[in-house]
Amino acid sequence: MILAMEGVPRHEGDRYECLWDECRNYFEGIDELPALMDHIYGQRFSKSHVAGFAEKVAHLARDGDCIASRVLCRAGEELGRLVRGALASDAYVTLNLVLLGGMFSSWDMFQEAFMHEVRSTCTAELQFLLPTCDPSVGSAALALREKNGNYTPKKYVRQWTAR
Repeated sequence: MILAMEGVPRHEGDRYECLWDECRNYFEGIDELPALMDHIYGQRFSKSHVAGFAEKVAHLARDGDCIASRVLCRAGEELGRLVRGALASDAYVTLNLVLLGGMFSSWDMFQEAFMHEVRSTCTAELQFLLPTCDPSVGSAALALREKNGNYTPKKYVRQWTAR
């Protein structure tokens, strides 16, 4: 999410203050962008803390902040490129994608950009799985699935297909 902020195109009239204020409030002790790097690459790094910022950006985007919306769109493009790059060939008929992490609580905000990137080279049917519980519960559900066949209890995962 933070890296997606770097390439967001600027348009006349854009106001970065809301996103920057949210960033400064969330990551304590920063007053300029280079100081943020310590939170991402330095000793202050905490994966869960950095990932939590995605929720703040999504909140701003839902409130109509155009910069936050573009950050989410750019993040969707980057995630789509990551999935596309992981597909060495188009040999898949169906591809299961598990959407895991705080970013996906705002899936609706970047789904279109993500799908555009993935669909640029992938023609496989995409089966999306969005866990609705803690990963440890999901692991137990997968073990149950292995034991009982192709079954994933609906209360543990939301799933849908994109063709």
